[in-house]
Amino acid sequence: MRTSTVLKWILFPMLVIGILAGCSGASFLPGGDPDFDGVWRGRLLFTIGEEICPRRANLRAEIINGRMVADVRWSDGTEGRFTGTIRDGSLLAVTINRGSKPFADEGSGQFTEREAEGRYKGPRCSGSWTLQKIRSTVG
Repeated sequence: MRTSTVLKWILFPMLVIGILAGCSGASFLPGGDPDFDGVWRGRLLFTIGEEICPRRANLRAEIINGRMVADVRWSDGTEGRFTGTIRDGSLLAVTINRGSKPFADEGSGQFTEREAEGRYKGPRCSGSWTLQKIRSTVG
């Protein structure tokens, strides 16, 4: 076997592994700000939209490594999810579901050490959300 072939099949995979290992903490990889990790509780409130929009929902959120996943319990009894990523104290990449259907795909918000608030918008309904931290460690 030629030396160049051996180098290609041995050194190239080692180079790729080394690059990936070195990028594990890079900011361009998925993930968020772990400063806000913990358990949070709060509400979604309806502000403007169609009459069929639920008026409010209770939230229970867990944030792990800056990624938020919240269980939503709507005022009409349906359940859903509210997800996003926190970077530099801002909530990004928001999605909200009601049951298995998308409810809102735009949103933003700001986090402090113990509180967070923001807005959401969907095709039919818009409103605000608030959260308060109840525990710093998820467990």
